[in-house]
Amino acid sequence: MNLFIEMCRELAERLRERGPGALSTVELIGLALCDDDTPIEEALNVGAAVAKAVGNIRDMHQVSPTTLADLGFADSAKCARFLATVELGRRTCDRGRGLATEITGPADVAAMFEDLRTLKQEHFCVLLVDAKNRPIKRWTVHIGTLTMSVVGPREVFREAVREGACGIFAVHNHPSGDPTPSSEDYEVTGMLCEAGKVLDVPLIDHIIIGERDHTSLRSLGAIR
Repeated sequence: MNLFIEMCRELAERLRERGPGALSTVELIGLALCDDDTPIEEALNVGAAVAKAVGNIRDMHQVSPTTLADLGFADSAKCARFLATVELGRRTCDRGRGLATEITGPADVAAMFEDLRTLKQEHFCVLLVDAKNRPIKRWTVHIGTLTMSVVGPREVFREAVREGACGIFAVHNHPSGDPTPSSEDYEVTGMLCEAGKVLDVPLIDHIIIGERDHTSLRSLGAIR
């Protein structure tokens, strides 16, 4: 019997009979990395190392080819297959969340940007809405430390004007996990609020995404 089939038979049978939910994270990683040339024990060892390095399953999308190579799994084809599997899962989750049909409050916006919660760099995004507060488009304006010098009205409102949006929501994450606004957050909010008035495309709210919660600067009185 083929070594791969023999070594993976128990896991494969359990997956077929009970579904992928019956397998541990380590076992799923092992199966994703395993092939005809890799004994399941080796793949499971790498799976355990990857799981330990990541720490949180929600951070799995941040695993890179370098991460796998550092853990002793240097085969480029196998790494590519594993990373493709992770990315497919991430996109499936994003597709399932989708855009809300109507924004009724900060929680609706935060739910649309769940993917920002575990990122290690700040991502400043903008959500365009129509006259009924229905989402039109979201996009990332800037990745990196948030300052007025890198997030200006031109960058933030360009797509809003092009798409004929009636308002925008600014959204960014705090990699620290704490959504408490910084002085820079207040400064950027004030600048965008004034620019929105001039362009007749109001800044409706600025939402900060933390690891487990979010903060609305409108609710704190920063936007009137």
